[in-house]
Amino acid sequence: MTREERKKREKRRRMLVYSALGTAAVCVLCAVIALAGSSLFPGNVSAATGGSTKEEQSVAGTSDEDSSDMMGFRPSRDHMQGSKAVNAFVAPTAEEVEQFWSDTAFVGDSIIAGFGLYLRGSGQQMLGNPTIIALTGYSLNDALLPAGRVSHPIYQGQEHTIFEALALRQPSRIVLSFGINDLGMNSVAQIVSNYDTTIKRIRQICPDAEIYVVSCTYVFKGREGGNRTNANIRELNRRMEQYGEENQVGFINLAPYLADENGCLYSGYTTDFYVHQNDNAYRTWVQVLRRYAYWQICGEEAPDSMFPITVPAAVPAGQIPSGTVNYQPPEFTEAHTQPRTTEAVHTQPSSEAALPSETETVPSGENGTERQTDEVKASAEPTSEKKPSSEEDRPSAPQSSAGDAAGSTPAQAAGESEAAKPSK
Repeated sequence: MTREERKKREKRRRMLVYSALGTAAVCVLCAVIALAGSSLFPGNVSAATGGSTKEEQSVAGTSDEDSSDMMGFRPSRDHMQGSKAVNAFVAPTAEEVEQFWSDTAFVGDSIIAGFGLYLRGSGQQMLGNPTIIALTGYSLNDALLPAGRVSHPIYQGQEHTIFEALALRQPSRIVLSFGINDLGMNSVAQIVSNYDTTIKRIRQICPDAEIYVVSCTYVFKGREGGNRTNANIRELNRRMEQYGEENQVGFINLAPYLADENGCLYSGYTTDFYVHQNDNAYRTWVQVLRRYAYWQICGEEAPDSMFPITVPAAVPAGQIPSGTVNYQPPEFTEAHTQPRTTEAVHTQPSSEAALPSETETVPSGENGTERQTDEVKASAEPTSEKKPSSEEDRPSAPQSSAGDAAGSTPAQAAGESEAAKPSK
């Protein structure tokens, strides 16, 4: 072997040694980094990435869609199905819960109009005094038609479509409540489709707002007709619950709290023994919304004692009329700001218009929205029966009897019944 060959061989040997030393140095450096990372974030694999693992999300009862990157907003089936936090939570105060709905617009039909009258009449700034955008007889069909085609709610002293009103108001939260009037003209599938169209338009106008849907409430026993049945209402609520889970829309399942044991509107919660609701019902609305707000804030259920729900006595069968009750659904305007006296909530009001039956309605324009005819108005006769006011706030649940037309206590009594907690 020549001298030149020996030099080349020695050079190759040194290169191999240097390569091995370099590889070893890299391995040592990686080990040091790994040890430093484990000491900084002990026992939390996800801390270094700023996210939670799939296993941790499963324990917490959340998914990627339910996490806080959705504006801190959890879509849900009802307030009982909150996201359970892994770590200890700080319970919100009653004041924080009350202010949750302060920058909110409630949008809907006569049921929401009645809710607005109850809030304003209480004189207590309930739920932070939210905005009410509602109209008697209103439906999603109406909401999707332009001004001039149908009547729309009054906002800031002028008639506006709900989209115009929301564009002016720009609330942080929007609560929609439709269904009863829609069932008079559309199938459940069509109503869900109209909800979808409405929500998509609202998101274009108020892109940062959280959107919630209140479940459609039931019809009084024996008053169902046409497509407006409690079976269809339950199907609509089921479909909207599913829609909410798929589209980041909160679903507030209020209907079970106002139902009797037969799944109909409870007699102690209605003004007309049909679909419209009294002050007792709206007290329950307020408490359920407070419970829902508590859950939204911290992911835990509120203690029952914090927001108790008192079930009123059932109306005796002898005070329930056999036919349609004379009733004019309430209109809400911004002028309704003074407290009012809430007397016996089971009074059957004497009004100019009768609640239409399935055969006493006519379509309005092209959308088929129900409107009362002059013949129906002329046939209205006032009634004077009313429930003694002393029973209005009875704390105990009503006792069942053969004379109670709507059964005994509501299935949801104070939110404790399984009927009020849909299965996950």
